[in-house]
Amino acid sequence: MLTIWLLTTAVGRLAGGASGLADFAASNSDKAAQVQLPPALQQQIDQLKAQATQSADQASVQAQQRAQEAQAAVQQPGDQPIERTAN
Repeated sequence: MLTIWLLTTAVGRLAGGASGLADFAASNSDKAAQVQLPPALQQQIDQLKAQATQSADQASVQAQQRAQEAQAAVQQPGDQPIERTAN
């Protein structure tokens, strides 16, 4: 049971971290809009942002899957699944 709690806590923190990065990027977007970068550099930055977003999404999905697998591994027949909602 402790393992499930630790995994679900980690998933929540991972999702919260990704959310925090998105909030940070959004709050600084007005400042970034004032800076004009060369087109080639802006394209590289856009690609890196897209890759970072994709990596964060994949890590979140993998963490959720592992938490569900751990929960299923310790669940006894007839037990009800534990539902966790994102904060």
